[in-house]
This record gives sequence, C-alpha cells and structure tokens, in this order.
Amino acid sequence: MKNYLFIFVLLLSSYACLSNEKTSITSSLSTHSIQFTIPINNDKEYTWFKKRTPDNHIEYESSVQVGQFSFGFSIFKFPGIPEERGDINSLLNIGQSSVWKVSNGSGELLENHNVNILYKDSALVISIDNPETIKLILENNPKEFEVRIIGFEHNNKSLSGQL
Repeated sequence: MKNYLFIFVLLLSSYACLSNEKTSITSSLSTHSIQFTIPINNDKEYTWFKKRTPDNHIEYESSVQVGQFSFGFSIFKFPGIPEERGDINSLLNIGQSSVWKVSNGSGELLENHNVNILYKDSALVISIDNPETIKLILENNPKEFEVRIIGFEHNNKSLSGQL
C-alpha cells in the first residue's frame, strides 16, 4: 500500500511540475506506465548522419533522466555513414531507443529493459510499460528529473524539476 501511495503522489507532483504553458511537456508515472510527451516542431524532412557533424557525435536526442536512470531516443553519426533524409518516423526507426543506468558521468546500457518512442500529435512520446523496468526506475524514490532535447526544435534544450 505504501508503494501505491508513493506512486500516486509521484504521479500528481510530476504532472504538476512538467505541465505548463512555457514547456508543454507532460508526464505520467504509475506502477503500470511511465510516459513523457515532448512537443516538437516537426519538419517535413529530417537529415541525419550530416556531413557537417563530427564522427561519433550525437545529432538527435530526446531523453529523460529520473534518478540514476536515463531513457529515450538518440542518434549518433558514425564514421563513414552517408548522409540520409526522411520523415520523423524514418528518423525514429534509424535511431536507438534505450534505458541506461547512469553513474559518475557514464552509462551502462540495460539490454533487457525497453523504451518505446513514437511521434504522435506533434510530440515525441517516450514511454515504458514493462513492470520490471518501471519498478527499477522508481525503486529508490527518485526526486528529480531532467529532459534533454537535441536536434529537434523545441523551446528548451533541457528541463529539470522535482518529482
């Protein structure tokens, strides 16, 4: 019962922290789902693996860090890959959707934990519906979050707050 009460309070407080006119980022957290919705200005065509981007640098990222876990979407330019173009769904299909455990400035990929990324209603939706992953992310009662946005047009490059 204590965990469900915590989740309910976490859900209400995180929604209040993230949902405002300036950022329009919304979230919901429960024992069944974690979801962050990040509005973006959707260009009709995206370019990735850009010639001007240095090798091994990130070109696009939309991720959320909650406590010691980071989850979301990213795409890096790898050496020797030719420039590509396409719509938002093509971009999301080419990139990486992952959950990471972050510690001392580096991260460990959690291979058996998945995150879902989709474009819907002019927003990127980052969600997790695996109960084991949700429990792992919320088990230490995280108090803070940070949303990082790189490459997508949005009002803020990063947004931090209290859960």
